[in-house]
Amino acid sequence: MNKPGLASGAAFAHSKPGRPESEWHALEDHLFDVGKLAAEFARRFGAERIAYAAGAWHDLGKYAHDFQAYLRADHEASNEGTGARVDHSSAGAILAHDKGGASASVVAFAIAGHHSGLSDGVDLFHRRIPVKRARLEAALAAGIPSDLLTIDAGPLPDWVKTKTQAEMLGRIVFSALIDADRLDTERFFDPRGSAGRTGAFPTLLTLRDKLAAHIGDLMNDAPRSPVNTARAEVVRDCEASATRHPGFFTLTAPTGTGKTLAAMLFALEHAVAHDLKRVIVAIPYTSIIEQTTAIYRSVFGPDAVIEHHSAIDAIADTDENRRAAENWDAPIIVTTNVQLLESLFTNKTSRFRKLHYLVGSVVVLDEAQTLPPGLLEPIVDGLRDLVAHYGVTIVVATATQPAAAWYKLKTSQPSLPVREIVQNPTELFTALARVNVLIPRDLSKRTPLADIVTRVREARQALVITHRRADARDLARALPKAFHLSASMCPAHRSAVLNTIRKTLKDGAPCTAVTTQVVEAGVDIDFPFVMRALGPLDSLAQAAGRCNREGKLVDDFGKPMLGRFEVFVPDTAPPKGLRLATDVGRTVLELRDHRLDLADASVFNEYFDRLYDNAVLDRESVQRDRERYAYRQVGTNFKLIPDDQFPIVVPYLDYERRLYRVRAAFERGVGERAALRDLQPLIVSVYRRDIDQFRAIGALDQIGEMELFALRPDHLAVRYDERLGLLEASEPEQVRELVI
Repeated sequence: MNKPGLASGAAFAHSKPGRPESEWHALEDHLFDVGKLAAEFARRFGAERIAYAAGAWHDLGKYAHDFQAYLRADHEASNEGTGARVDHSSAGAILAHDKGGASASVVAFAIAGHHSGLSDGVDLFHRRIPVKRARLEAALAAGIPSDLLTIDAGPLPDWVKTKTQAEMLGRIVFSALIDADRLDTERFFDPRGSAGRTGAFPTLLTLRDKLAAHIGDLMNDAPRSPVNTARAEVVRDCEASATRHPGFFTLTAPTGTGKTLAAMLFALEHAVAHDLKRVIVAIPYTSIIEQTTAIYRSVFGPDAVIEHHSAIDAIADTDENRRAAENWDAPIIVTTNVQLLESLFTNKTSRFRKLHYLVGSVVVLDEAQTLPPGLLEPIVDGLRDLVAHYGVTIVVATATQPAAAWYKLKTSQPSLPVREIVQNPTELFTALARVNVLIPRDLSKRTPLADIVTRVREARQALVITHRRADARDLARALPKAFHLSASMCPAHRSAVLNTIRKTLKDGAPCTAVTTQVVEAGVDIDFPFVMRALGPLDSLAQAAGRCNREGKLVDDFGKPMLGRFEVFVPDTAPPKGLRLATDVGRTVLELRDHRLDLADASVFNEYFDRLYDNAVLDRESVQRDRERYAYRQVGTNFKLIPDDQFPIVVPYLDYERRLYRVRAAFERGVGERAALRDLQPLIVSVYRRDIDQFRAIGALDQIGEMELFALRPDHLAVRYDERLGLLEASEPEQVRELVI
């Protein structure tokens, strides 16, 4: 029977280019299928009725005459577009709002934003809904089937007690809707491709067995040493703890004890024991994310691991990687803190699709102490919510005791126990003491550049870590034979230099390196002598992990000896974002008689307690905006990296070929995403003031209409140096080497 008001007797969600209407996507099928899939996603956290309603109502506005006319006109124009699009998302949001009930707002937010992103409550309920009522009336006049109109979204889950819990529920339901909508649409347009994804990945049980066998082989082949003994203890503790109830865990072990594989072993064992769906590893720095992914792929094979961050070379990227990165539907995801946490607090649909895949997963946060204090309160509250209500287990893996220090915050979510995986972390740190830490007696006296140069020249192999890119550049110029690493270099350049450093050290040849923090937190380099600019105590501990990392140093008589780790007070002040943490670190060192015992957890407890007592832990008032359901405002303010950084493509490797590919892709309108990813290894981020300055002197070419620029290789005032990277007129402060 023809539905009332529809001239052709049918309503459609999507047309197919060049195909008759009999092969188009029936709107009623689309709505019910999306509702069922969204409900399936939401079942684990008790919101299946809410998600079902959101899916079933999300495209109700497409029943309206003008939308169906638009769809047919657009089809006749070969999908080239026929003018202004017709609003089809307001109708379902208004219906949800009018039905009322505790869950009405969750459904209304999700439907209203499923194309444009989540809006603020004030905008939705006081501006959009009152002026868009005609869209629901138009859809009703066209004849919406009664079985759609009688759906009941039901109540909120009984665990929703606070406004921030309701706000987070809205985010997860919205993610379920976005993914269900896109999956159903993809199935319609490409049924073979969608079917091909089913069962494409190995099971977690298979991956667990592979990793266990790999670690067993490593342990059997490893010579007896304190480091290898410690690695075996960490593995045993991870296996023993994996069956414990899901929740918060810490994995605290010194540098070089194999946390990368041990944390994954715990995660896979835990996931298998508790029927969890995937393992997500979040890493703070570019310099270790690719290293970590390479380790995992060497064990599991390339198809089991999805690498999701902006610095992926498209040449090495697979079709499966690109598809799964959209929604994280894979057994192992390696991503960045920025991707993970900004997705948790975004309002943009482009990042929301993957969010509900956190439900029922194990999340490994590598070096969580690197998270910015100014956003810790919303971060911890959001993570607690995931653990308490969404079946997530979180593992904080760190080489800085105590791993749980960042967690000691008062938020709206009741406290959850944090359990340590390693049985005796303090004993492990004590047994693996590999460095002698030297702190200046006067932490107000600055060390001239010339003194650092002299100290380094006395050593055969030495690493100097500065807190500013400009400092590293100046030291490198004073040490012409030294390797240089900083964020002024593009990722491909840094990777090449790191590989050369590793080979030089392995060969036992003279080796001096001058770097910024890019080498801290997990980069596997091992120097006998390391100097580090005074900074946050956790940064000092991470830098010390680059000294005698493998514990192989011996004296002239073949006896084990400690590496030498020296802290110096640089001529320059620390970057603005690190000044408070540096001052707190200085205070703690002075109170402890200028001694830093890396095995003493009380040192870092005192440091973090003082830091968090003095820091504003929600500098952008994110929690206040969450309680007001100001999704757009939260998404704007929650940024781990400032928005005023912009990418410049620098002339390195096959720069010209990659730029040509991007420009050609945009001219054709095909392949833009892959071409842009191809540029990522050649990008250096700079601040807006530098972009404006470089453009004013003609140093940059803009790529398309995007805020993406390419450095002209023949420019004299601004150039890319083969050793120092981008040489700019003013060196901006670099707080953390975080990546998108």
